[in-house]
Amino acid sequence: MYALNEQQIDFILNDIKIRGVEMEDLQLNLLDHICCIIEYELEQEGDFKNFYHKTISKFFKKELKEIEEETKLLLTFKHYYAMKKTMNTVGIIASIGIVLGSIFRFQHWPGANVMLLLGVILISFVFLPLMFTLKLRESTEKRDRTILIIGCVVSILLIIAAAFKLMHWPGGNILVGLGMVSLLLIFVPVYLSTGLRNPAAKVNTIVNAILIIAGSGLFMSLSTNSGISRGTADGIIKVHERLLENIEKTKLHNEALYNTVQTSLPADAKSYLAESTAAQNYLKNLKINLIMCSERVPAEVAEKLTINNMNNIGNEMAPTFFMLGPANDGDGGHTGELKTKLASLSASLSKVKDAEKNKWNLNITIDNKDFEHVPLGLVLQEFAELQYEIENANAQVLNYYSAKL
Repeated sequence: MYALNEQQIDFILNDIKIRGVEMEDLQLNLLDHICCIIEYELEQEGDFKNFYHKTISKFFKKELKEIEEETKLLLTFKHYYAMKKTMNTVGIIASIGIVLGSIFRFQHWPGANVMLLLGVILISFVFLPLMFTLKLRESTEKRDRTILIIGCVVSILLIIAAAFKLMHWPGGNILVGLGMVSLLLIFVPVYLSTGLRNPAAKVNTIVNAILIIAGSGLFMSLSTNSGISRGTADGIIKVHERLLENIEKTKLHNEALYNTVQTSLPADAKSYLAESTAAQNYLKNLKINLIMCSERVPAEVAEKLTINNMNNIGNEMAPTFFMLGPANDGDGGHTGELKTKLASLSASLSKVKDAEKNKWNLNITIDNKDFEHVPLGLVLQEFAELQYEIENANAQVLNYYSAKL
């Protein structure tokens, strides 16, 4: 057993102070602990200084003052480790939820949206706030705290924006725009101005800024209707919405007339109108299935989704594959069946006894080229135009028989 003298004890205490430990209680506790180790483990004729340096090195990874930093965190933030553990657990659960939700969404399996939303909520409102709180406690520089605050807010905004786009909720484009503006015009400049002042972190700062800007560009490209310009997308949306308005007005007009003339309609006219209804239902189901294929959403979402809330109206691959099949010849897709139904409907209209006299006809012929590498928005517009032509033909028939009453 080694006996420490006063000089050796003072040496240990002074070395602890020199190594950056400022808290008096912690200094004395470390001194007591180190002295006990030396006295019990060092032989009487052993090398004190050599043994001391080996002993003190076991108390830290880089510097002894790490102990003081950890102690301050524990004193000022009693639940530090519990929060850190919670943050890690929540982060893992959220990540698994988002990955599984994405896979389920791609495969159109049930539960995809629930898992995605759970992951987004956990990341945005549990993981990021906890991480921000813990990092804020660890940061002493005002500039670092500023970056943390801006980074946390921007991250939450972008994650929520992505969720809005995935769920096709209104306001998604606005949130994406706000997130991108905040990231590129606020966070990146502040991050660069802070990091470039530190020579040691200069290279990392530049590399990280480049990755952030590149990632932002990719995020924007995925959040917009790739394949067509914004102006073209807006034009398609306006035309499509106007068509739907006209279809709805004509449909309401036709329903009112049909209720009036229903009993006096000839059998061939009734047969045509029934086939017209079946054709429009077919077009409706075709539209829903095409949106499911292109937007990767379940049927209940596709049925309610408007063109203004779609992410992929510039997508050409899904409509081409869906309508024409893998060989792009129509034999493996839905174009052949659609042609058959439209031809049958035209023939049914021509069989109505007053059709030739009134020159009723349907301008509803389609060609494979109408769907070959054509953006989703224009294919949906084609469906709407077909529906509008059918409703107009129905209106001519019903107006004629209504006038005869």
